[in-house]
Amino acid sequence: ITATGECTWTPTAEQAPGPYSITVRVSDGSLADSETIAVTVLAAPRLTGTMVIDGGAVYSRSRTLTIASSVPGATQMRRRSSSNGGVSWGAWTAWLPYASTHIVTASSDGLWAYELEYTDGTSTLTLQDSITIDTEAPSIAVSGVANEGVYSGTVYPAVTFGGHVSASVTLDGAPFTNGTAGSAAGAHALVASAVDAAGNTSQLTVNFTIGETPLPIQVIRVSGTSRYQTSVAASHEGFPAGASAVVLATGTDWPD
Repeated sequence: ITATGECTWTPTAEQAPGPYSITVRVSDGSLADSETIAVTVLAAPRLTGTMVIDGGAVYSRSRTLTIASSVPGATQMRRRSSSNGGVSWGAWTAWLPYASTHIVTASSDGLWAYELEYTDGTSTLTLQDSITIDTEAPSIAVSGVANEGVYSGTVYPAVTFGGHVSASVTLDGAPFTNGTAGSAAGAHALVASAVDAAGNTSQLTVNFTIGETPLPIQVIRVSGTSRYQTSVAASHEGFPAGASAVVLATGTDWPD
């Protein structure tokens, strides 16, 4: 109590909000008096707000993230991160001046969680959000044919995908089913496409050619009763309609 009769009382952090009775006693050494007054301690205003990563997206195709905060009254903030979705956490950063936007960079793909703590000097607020980072495109592999390959006869192209949520395959612009036989002669284009949950896309084109099926080779034996008759028979077989030129040779000393 001051000399003018004023008194002050500041509740401690351990004292919960609620009603309290304060009794004031005074005395001049001979006479005394007391007065009890009732006071109610109200709860200090608490911080409220929101924070989201990349606008609340579930996936990000970039490891650079934007954390947006809206915490009216906050003056300082700090953050920590988890590369396993909040199972374990890294160290807190130092307290920084409050800002509504923070740019952070994750070190790897995966489920990342960020926790931010805000303060106005009296109360604190902790908020958390998470996002899955996926910078890898789906994988595509083709077997049965190779790019720029040339084949004779039937081929059986097959396509396998990895890390995708949807995929499609076309052969010469038409839907293609794995393992379908292809035998039409000519140039062909096999196009495979895939998309993953984060929106990453992949496409693989394999151009190949199926050649004309060669005609079977027919062997005809030509012969005569002598070397002279054999030559005549060969000439008739090779030039049934005649020839514009004739080569004459003697068979007298022709080696057998």
